[in-house]
Amino acid sequence: IFDPNMFGGGTHNNLHGQKLDTHVDFNYDNFNNHRRLNILIYLNKDWENSWGGCLELHSNPRDIENDYIRTIVPTLNNCAIFETNEHSWHGL
Repeated sequence: IFDPNMFGGGTHNNLHGQKLDTHVDFNYDNFNNHRRLNILIYLNKDWENSWGGCLELHSNPRDIENDYIRTIVPTLNNCAIFETNEHSWHGL
């Protein structure tokens, strides 16, 4: 179901030195519709890994010893799609 109000959607523009702590997104909107996917589309033209800012997908950041982390580099014209649930930890 398309959400014309973009509840929980929109754009993010992180500038030099900014970060987004590891978190999970809310799953339900004001009408009790269940949000299922996050889709991130990268529109930046150039990217250097030394800048940081890569998307990190975590298995469980609260269990540091067993937390598996997958890093996604924000490369132009690529996207990351992942399920939105109570365990879809992510940040940058």
